[in-house]
Amino acid sequence: MATERAVSVAQVAYLANATDKEINRLVDEHVLPDSLVTRDNGRRMAPFAAPLACFFLSTGPKLTRTTRLWAIEAIIDRVSRSPAAADVLALTCNRLKLDFDWVVRDEDLSVSFDRYLWGACERAEHLMQAEHEIVSDPEILGGAPCFRGTRLPIATVLEALEAGDTLVQWQEGYSFLTQPLIDHAKIYLQTHPRPGRPRRLSDTAVGWKLLDSKVVGAR
Repeated sequence: MATERAVSVAQVAYLANATDKEINRLVDEHVLPDSLVTRDNGRRMAPFAAPLACFFLSTGPKLTRTTRLWAIEAIIDRVSRSPAAADVLALTCNRLKLDFDWVVRDEDLSVSFDRYLWGACERAEHLMQAEHEIVSDPEILGGAPCFRGTRLPIATVLEALEAGDTLVQWQEGYSFLTQPLIDHAKIYLQTHPRPGRPRRLSDTAVGWKLLDSKVVGAR
């Protein structure tokens, strides 16, 4: 069932509103079935793993582990027999059938996956927008992710904002910057961690102290 459009652990974690560590744990413990996981080019999985992970993590205080595993197995079985299986696995939200039954039942219990599916779909839309607005081109700054149409690395701006700069300061030199664009840059950085590179400047700058910060306008 693993789809050709498999995504990274970091991307599934974002779609599920979880952490990379939580997603990897669910795979290792076979909560997320092996059928959704591929190990080509590193661990990757069908995007549909995200709503399943969100369901399992969110309902821990209410449902037993056995019940949660039963519900996941039941919904996967139903998806696998559906003509829309490919779209569901890929989380192709605009092509999912609205009449698909997302409630699994037994004699004493019913579990609905609707809220987890549509929550993941909403975050998938944000991720798609982020991947449109941010580009990584080997010919530009060695592939450092930049705002589309510029040579401005997103890490430069995000680290400066984290260190205390304001968006207004940066807009003096880069008027195209907006809060939604900054939010999408954060999503991109979260879902596309660079190998061997920490996600925050402060992770590598132990003991460093920021002495000055200023924005230099584009020429």
